[in-house]
Amino acid sequence: ALLQAVRARAVVDGRKWRHARQVEDKYQRLTQRERQVFSLVVDGLSHKQIAKQIGTSEVTTKVHKKNIMNKMQSRSLVELVAMHQVIGARPEGLGGA
Repeated sequence: ALLQAVRARAVVDGRKWRHARQVEDKYQRLTQRERQVFSLVVDGLSHKQIAKQIGTSEVTTKVHKKNIMNKMQSRSLVELVAMHQVIGARPEGLGGA
């Protein structure tokens, strides 16, 4: 039973790691600006607030957000936040495994 539990855990960890790698790979495709917008979006800032903070227009901010959603293959803000948490947990989560 212990061995089964260990094996099941290894499968779950393997899946998590693969998911994290996929998220990481998508994140690498973002430009510096998109990464900046990504962080601000998941922090809950509005388009207007983000535009003001990065010194651009709201329209430009919306374009960045659309590009982020496309590149990250995310359908919702909730999904984006979850992905951002995976990336945030990168150093200890992924290590050099």
